[in-house]
Amino acid sequence: MREMVGLKLKSVVLVNIKNFGPSGCIFNFNQDVGVHTVSGVNGSGKTAIFKAIQLFQKIFFFSQMGSDDYADNVEKSIKFAADQILSGDVGEIDLAFVCGQDLFQIVLSFRNYEGDFFYTLLMMLFLDRLRLCGRSGIFQIRSLLLFFWTRERLFPILV
Repeated sequence: MREMVGLKLKSVVLVNIKNFGPSGCIFNFNQDVGVHTVSGVNGSGKTAIFKAIQLFQKIFFFSQMGSDDYADNVEKSIKFAADQILSGDVGEIDLAFVCGQDLFQIVLSFRNYEGDFFYTLLMMLFLDRLRLCGRSGIFQIRSLLLFFWTRERLFPILV
């Protein structure tokens, strides 16, 4: 029987998402506990965290479809979801999580420019362990596999 590999959320960074302005906010989930809660007063951003994660999920599944049959509808859905949480013309959502022994970081950047909506998604997979200083802290890595994708295609890059 195969062992189940869990996915553990390490952090979420929100920039220009709802009430989290251009300086951004970091939510760390690094403790070794099994359950986390998100609590706060109304308007503090609890829902914004989950809507940001849902937007990642929507874009990921869109990239997996491999068909242009529903592309227009999915693009409209992504734009609508982003418009609901974006508090300025540009925004960023940064997720870090562990799956098995590997650390992943995904950064979604998006902007509205003169009515047009653009987004890019950068996925980093950190394998093994050497030191690398990143925006969210110090990571232990040896090789870094990057995936950069826009609405058009996925670009793997080995660093």
